[in-house]
Formats: sequence, structure tokens, C-alpha cells
Amino acid sequence: MDRKRIRKIAYGGILTALVLVATMFLQIPNGQGGYVNLGDGVIFASALILGPFAGVVGALGSMLSDLLLGYAQYAPATLVIKGLMGLVAGFLLKYGQKNRYFYTAFIFLVCEGIMVGGYFSFESILFGVPYALPNILPNLIQAIAGIAVGLASMPVVNKIFESEKFSI
Repeated sequence: MDRKRIRKIAYGGILTALVLVATMFLQIPNGQGGYVNLGDGVIFASALILGPFAGVVGALGSMLSDLLLGYAQYAPATLVIKGLMGLVAGFLLKYGQKNRYFYTAFIFLVCEGIMVGGYFSFESILFGVPYALPNILPNLIQAIAGIAVGLASMPVVNKIFESEKFSI
């Protein structure tokens, strides 16, 4: 196995743990039985570092937090939704204009649309639309926080990973 592949797997493991920690411990209860967290921002930072492999990072880290926090009914949806967020962001950042601020912000916005729409659809099917509607606002707040953290991480990630020492 070559060094780049090993490095990518190692970064993936570390970032999966960071998504888990940011989702579990950097959270605010939303008053409706759920919580707003900063895990999305770490998924976006992962996309900047790992490209499409961030889909695995986002899916596993977020799903594990649902399981550990007692939201097992959300785990399958979270696996798909957060995995898609990381995959789409990583793919578009890898093959697009990675260092362009507004391009990156637009990608993060699209991915947060996946999150808000995905959870609304899931909750509508599982619990009904009357239950899902009030959860849109907390999900939008989480989306704003995720975009802010992802954009704030952009200069740091770009500076660290432009070095040959850390590049993948």
C-alpha cells in the first residue's frame, strides 16, 4: 500500500472521530427532542482535505453519534444524508475551484440543502409532516453553523495541506 493511501485512511479515521466529537459534544438542544451541532462543519473540513472520501467520514461519524446518543431511529437516514453531504462536497471541491471562497460557500449551501431536505423527508415519512415541519428551523440553524465552521476551516486546511509533508 502506498503512503498516500495510508495517509488518507489515517486522516479519515481521525476526521471520523472529530465528526463524532463535534456532533456529540459541541451541541445545543433544540427544544424539540433533538440538537443543533457542529459536526457538519467538520464534514466540510474533511471534504477540503479528503475529497469524496469525506462521504465515508461524514456518514460514519454522524451515524455513530446518533447511535451513541440514543437516536438510533435516525441512524440509517443520517448515514445516507451525511454521507451524501461529504461525498458531494468532496467531489465538487476536488474537481472544482477548491480555493475559491464563494464557490466553496455555494457547495456547502447545496450540501446543507441536502441535509435539511433529507431530514424533512425522513421525518415526514416516519412521523408525518406535522412533526417534520417544526424541525426545519433548527436544521437551518445547524446548516448556518456548519457552513460557518466549514468556511472558517478553509484557510487553515489550505495552509496545512499545501505542504508536501501533509498532502494526500
